[in-house]
Amino acid sequence: MRLLVSITFETVTETSARDGDAADRGFVAENELWTVRETIDRLRECSELSDYPMPYGRTWASDEASQDYRTGEYYAESVHIRRADGSSLSDRQARRLYRAAGLWKPSRIALS
Repeated sequence: MRLLVSITFETVTETSARDGDAADRGFVAENELWTVRETIDRLRECSELSDYPMPYGRTWASDEASQDYRTGEYYAESVHIRRADGSSLSDRQARRLYRAAGLWKPSRIALS
C-alpha cells in the first residue's frame, strides 16, 4: 500500500510571534508516494497529533519545534497523510498508522 505524504514547515521569529503569525511556511515535500513503513518511520519523529485524544482521517502529526539559538527562530514540520488516490484516510486507517508510530494509544475507560 502506498500513501500520499506532504510535509509542511513553519518558521516563527520573535517579530512574527508578536504579530501572531509565522515568518515563513511552505512545503518540504508535497504529494509524494511513500510506503506505509516509510510513513511510520517519519511519524516516529513527530511528537503530537493535531487531534487529541482521538485521531481522525484528516489528523496530521507535528514535530516539536526546534530553536536556532543564533537567530532565535523556531522551526517545526508537520506530516499530512492521504490515500494514494488523494482521498482522506479512514478514521480507522489513521488510528492504525498513528498507533504503529507510537503517537496514539486507545484509552480504556473503566465503567463503574
